[in-house]
Amino acid sequence: QAFNQSLELDPYYTYAYKGRGSLYTALNRFDEAENDLLKALEYAPDDKDAMQRLEFLQTKRQLAGKEVGRNFLIEIAMKRHLVLALLLRKFFHTA
Repeated sequence: QAFNQSLELDPYYTYAYKGRGSLYTALNRFDEAENDLLKALEYAPDDKDAMQRLEFLQTKRQLAGKEVGRNFLIEIAMKRHLVLALLLRKFFHTA
């Protein structure tokens, strides 16, 4: 609700789009998350945080409903996505 109120006051407030997009990602509301993160990037095309959140969303969307194994997490980390690997581990509770 706070993100919605912020956007009512300032429809260009990219932090609110990123925050709401991350919330939607956590709730597996992928289409809404993607819309918000793309809107943030529309207003701030060089926002690396928004890009990372969108990348995480896309990975989580691909993996929804699949069991994520340790080898996959290691592969992600080796590709310089250590933060993403740690977040995936948290979301999918793999060891």
